[in-house]
Amino acid sequence: LETIQFNTKKMEKVANSGYLNATMILENLVNKGMAFRDAHHLVGELVAKAIEKNCSLEQIAKEEGKI
Repeated sequence: LETIQFNTKKMEKVANSGYLNATMILENLVNKGMAFRDAHHLVGELVAKAIEKNCSLEQIAKEEGKI
């Protein structure tokens, strides 16, 4: 373990390439007063758009003004 090295750039890229931040966006919407059911539905739509456009969830959420 003394010689272990982490490729933090690759780790960040992989972490941001999926939809791990969907929960963060959902929690943010709920904390702003949106009902959980509505926030869950909205985040599902954002994920679908991100997949369709082949971009990150963060990009779509920013375009839609959700983060």
